Amino acid sequence: DPYSSGAVNAIRMFEDTFKYTDSRIGKILYKTEVAVKDREMKEDLEKELDRAKRSKSNLALTLIELSAIGEEQELDDDEVLRTAGNIIAETARSYDITYRFKGDIFGVLMPHCPEEGAKNTAQRILEKLKAEITIAKPSIGISTSQNAFTGRDILRLAERALYVAQHRGGDAIVIG
Repeated sequence: DPYSSGAVNAIRMFEDTFKYTDSRIGKILYKTEVAVKDREMKEDLEKELDRAKRSKSNLALTLIELSAIGEEQELDDDEVLRTAGNIIAETARSYDITYRFKGDIFGVLMPHCPEEGAKNTAQRILEKLKAEITIAKPSIGISTSQNAFTGRDILRLAERALYVAQHRGGDAIVIG
């Protein structure tokens, strides 16, 4: 039946696109979906910032990058990245929003989270990543709505903090 093979192919394409997601980390997708998630994260960041301003609460953004240890410049191992995504999602608070942001960078949007809470969660993520992924060094940059007016500001501050953490040799958390 020609219709059933088309349906089977559509289901396979859907499964291939989403095969690395689970219900807990539905926003972490791999390879072809990274660019879409990058845009989605930026949109969610603006929405959550607006919500935080209206409710007079804090919003934190945590960026986590894995750098390969050794001779390779970039970490390009899907299994390692899937493992890292799972660790990050499982370690983040249940209402945090996790993303695969760019390449080997993950993002965690943390609504109603002051700087100290973001730092504590980041420390737990860092420790679990170091314990379970030995071929990569995690670096973490954090920013909060206390230090920024727009989502773009929060993202830039988190990226700068991540850059500083990387240049300190990794295995570090920096607040921007």
